[in-house]
Amino acid sequence: MTIYDYHNTSKNDMYLECSHLAHAFNYEEIISEELKNKHHPFVSIIMRTQGRRSEGLCEVLLGLYSQSCQDFEVILIGHKLDAEQDKLVNRIIDYQPEEFKKKIRYYKLDVGGRTLPLNFGFAHARGQYAIILDDDDLILEDWIEDFKKTAQIKSGMIIHSFSFKQTWASNPTEWGIHALRAETAPSVEYCIPYNVISQTYENHCPPVSLAFPLQPFREHGIIFDETLDCAEDWDYLMRLSVITGITDTMHPTSIYRWWQNAESSQTVCNKETWSSCINSVRLRNVKRSYIITPDEIKNYIAYMDEQQLKYQSLDYTSTILSSVRTLKLAQIIYIRLFGDKGKLYRFAVKLAPHLESFFKSK
Repeated sequence: MTIYDYHNTSKNDMYLECSHLAHAFNYEEIISEELKNKHHPFVSIIMRTQGRRSEGLCEVLLGLYSQSCQDFEVILIGHKLDAEQDKLVNRIIDYQPEEFKKKIRYYKLDVGGRTLPLNFGFAHARGQYAIILDDDDLILEDWIEDFKKTAQIKSGMIIHSFSFKQTWASNPTEWGIHALRAETAPSVEYCIPYNVISQTYENHCPPVSLAFPLQPFREHGIIFDETLDCAEDWDYLMRLSVITGITDTMHPTSIYRWWQNAESSQTVCNKETWSSCINSVRLRNVKRSYIITPDEIKNYIAYMDEQQLKYQSLDYTSTILSSVRTLKLAQIIYIRLFGDKGKLYRFAVKLAPHLESFFKSK
């Protein structure tokens, strides 16, 4: 299969994959109206809020106001807010400096699950790229600048930056507000180059670390799956990356807060729903075709060693080996690493069918 054939096959598979997705709005009409506007910033920041984390929302807006690159707009979506929560969000917006306030468009949305606001926000976006920013994330001053510099070199690709992971707690105070406090030092768990192999099993890219090109959403209807109650960003990343490709900035520019005692996507979904969505995305991932570079193979081997092979369950390995052509995979790995002539290559050719038979028998 040539690269051209691979591209066309992947593109057709992805369009077919997207065609069945349910959605609540006519996004094409929204997109058409928004693109009539003459102002098209580099990036549209898509923020969902339920008005329950006012301290976090204030902090993230302050982070946006302090950005070294101001070429952005904010699509703030209040999802299923009651009257008091809506009033609180409006009060926070009104408190912002006038020039910064002009960047914010606030929408109140009363329907759909967690994923619908993302499609709604992407449809209303006027930028070249879109970034999903949670209302409790922390961003450094060069967060947008780093994405923009990379986009100028690798335009049209998904851009992946590094993000620190840190455990935080929300503690009530006698003044009726919650104090947000870091409980651990930042870790570098999400400060690793994108690797498609490990990414099929577990998501290492929090939304704050990704900038998505908006052209596929607008022109080809590649939208978020609104049937997923969680892991929707992971699913979208994997579906889109096979077409656009993905590039790393190699710079940490944000902190992804891991909440110890506050609401997050893992607490909003019950364990059964969480497991169901994760397994659904994993199954989709292993049925897709990917181009794997030599560096990704090497990085994955090193990563597996470091993690003490924690992902090597027989069931999952069997699924992977039966979903890709094992012989071709073995050949590619050894050709890339050692060349196509020699004993290792011939060994791989002989070994692959036996590996496949072994795992199918388990």
